[in-house]
Amino acid sequence: MSTLKSSTSPSSDSDCLDLVCLGILVVDAVGKPIDTFPAKGTSVYFDSLEMHPGGCAFNTSVAAARLGLRTGVLGVVGHDVFGGLVLDTLRKEGVDTCGAGDAFIAGFLYGKQAGWNLTRTATFATATAAFCVTAIGATAGIPDADTVSRFIKANTLCRS
Repeated sequence: MSTLKSSTSPSSDSDCLDLVCLGILVVDAVGKPIDTFPAKGTSVYFDSLEMHPGGCAFNTSVAAARLGLRTGVLGVVGHDVFGGLVLDTLRKEGVDTCGAGDAFIAGFLYGKQAGWNLTRTATFATATAAFCVTAIGATAGIPDADTVSRFIKANTLCRS
């Protein structure tokens, strides 16, 4: 997994993101030309292969950034050429991608260190990551553990 780092931190409400997109970040491989849909179990040859970043979170965040919103994305990419393509393209499009993965890991480690079960640990980690994306930068939105715990208590709909 890869996380983009940023030294940007918010100094006022105007530095907050307008939209955070959560979801899939992928690279689509498009072979051209393919004139007919191949039959099951057959191979089709094509002349060129293009790689295009995509996925619901990618597409929505890029479109919103192009429309002028301050946009972030929360998702996972591999630490490989495809993940690099996704992150590089998001950066070029002005989409903030930093911090949430690291914040999730920190929250998860906190829960494990406290001896919590997996459900409680994962809930705490997810809430920590959610706070992270409320501000620009990798750490500006992360509060203390008591604040995360109060947030979980106030927003939990059902308990297992």
